[in-house]
Amino acid sequence: APVLYVKPRNTLSYSGQSMPMPEEIDVLLLRATVGIVISRPASRVTPVEALAHAAGVTLIADLCLPHEGFYRPSMRFVARDGSCFVGPRIAPLSIIGDPDAISIAVEIDREYRLTTTMGGMIRPTADFGDGDQSFRRT
Repeated sequence: APVLYVKPRNTLSYSGQSMPMPEEIDVLLLRATVGIVISRPASRVTPVEALAHAAGVTLIADLCLPHEGFYRPSMRFVARDGSCFVGPRIAPLSIIGDPDAISIAVEIDREYRLTTTMGGMIRPTADFGDGDQSFRRT
């Protein structure tokens, strides 16, 4: 089953900001993904209709502490202040096309550490609106 990581407001940072890092922490994990930017209210949207509610996509870089538990990680590992970087811009779906075809590459010190595609995820991008979830513009 897909894993849901809760990202409370305290975790949000924007491209170019820094994250406070306590001295006792010396290693962080980086999870890179694409965030879907929802442009209008939607409720009980089917996957066929879902992408019509999206304005576009943006890059998400999520930093967390290394942890063993994949299915129910402790909030203290995944919800650090300023640990979820968003942006810097929104790419419209009219230009991007199929979000599941997007490639993601993470480069650290000029060395590629991760290369993947959104198509390799557990659920297709359009599944964000499936079921009883409700989304509202904020």
